[in-house]
Amino acid sequence: MDSIGVKSLVIQENDGSGWQPVKGPVTDLKVSVRKNTVTLSFTGTPGYRYRAKGTLYAAKSGYPTYSVAKTSGTVTR
Repeated sequence: MDSIGVKSLVIQENDGSGWQPVKGPVTDLKVSVRKNTVTLSFTGTPGYRYRAKGTLYAAKSGYPTYSVAKTSGTVTR
């Protein structure tokens, strides 16, 4: 593969009443893609649960060869 990455990403939060997209701009989001692993870090609000939903891809010579929709595990802040 020539490249791997994140095609789309939505961060969702849950305060106990269901999953909703994080409101407002996310200014402290960090994404690292290395060796077929995507690492995401984000500082949330204490008492909330968070997850990420996105589409990951791999490409060779500029052509997508693999794409998968993925929902991360849940993290409590």
